[in-house]
Amino acid sequence: MAIKVNANNYESQESAEKELRITEHIIKVNTQHLGRNFVAILLDSFCVASPGGIYICMVFDALCEPLWMLKRRFEGNTIPLDVLKPVSKLILEGLQYLHTECHVINTDLKSDNILLALRNPSILESVAQDEMNNPSPRKQLEGRDIYLSRNYWGCRPTNWVDRHCIQPEGYRAPEVCLGGDRSYSVDFWNLGVMLWDLFYGRGPFDTPPDSCGSGSADEAHLGKIISLLGPPPPDLLGRGKETSRTIQIPRTRRKKGPGFYG
Repeated sequence: MAIKVNANNYESQESAEKELRITEHIIKVNTQHLGRNFVAILLDSFCVASPGGIYICMVFDALCEPLWMLKRRFEGNTIPLDVLKPVSKLILEGLQYLHTECHVINTDLKSDNILLALRNPSILESVAQDEMNNPSPRKQLEGRDIYLSRNYWGCRPTNWVDRHCIQPEGYRAPEVCLGGDRSYSVDFWNLGVMLWDLFYGRGPFDTPPDSCGSGSADEAHLGKIISLLGPPPPDLLGRGKETSRTIQIPRTRRKKGPGFYG
C-alpha cells in the first residue's frame, strides 16, 4: 500500500479535506464501470496528530513509475505510438468514469500524475528489505526524524462553474487562461497536450516556468496557442473574465475560418 500525507497549513488543509471528500465519493459510485479500474481508489484514510498540526493521510494501492519515467525508457525520450495508443485508451476510460459517473473534473492531467500498475508486488518486499539493510539518510529536527524519500519509480454537479487556477503551465486550456467558465472539456485539452508531449518529447505550447495564474505566463501561453490554432472563437472570448487583459480583440472578425476547436 501507499500513503499520501497532505500538508497541514491552512490552505493545504482545506484542499486536503476537499480532496478526501472527492476521493471518497469516487469509490461510492458505479463500481461496475470499466473506467473505475483506471483511477486511484481510496482504501482507507486517517489523521495523524503532531506538534505541527493534524495531517490527513490517504491510503491507496502501491503503483509503479509515472509516464514521464516510462518515456525515458524509449529512444529519443518519446513513447512510441504503439505503446501510447493503448495507454491513451485507458486514460480515456478513466476520464469517462470520472466525468459521466462521478461528475468530477481531474484538472491536473500530466505525466507525473499518471502511474503504471504494479504487476509484481515482490518489488515492494525488495524495497522494504533494502531500507532495512541500507537505511535512507535522515536528520532530526525539533524532535522529529525527517527521511530522504526513495525514488524507485474534484466532486461537482454537472452545472458546476469554477474559475480558480488549475492545470500545469503549458497544459492549460484557453478558457482557464481567459478566466472563463469551464467543464469536462478542460481535461480533454489537458490530455491532448500531454499525449503530444509524450509522443514528441515536448509540449506544443511549452512556456517558461512562472507562477500559477501570472499574466505573463498565461499571455505567452495564449500567444502560442493562437499562433498554432488561429484566433479563438468569439463565444470563448466573451466568456472570459480576463479576455480584455490578455487578448486585444479586433473590431471586426471573420465569421468563418480556422481557429480553436476546428
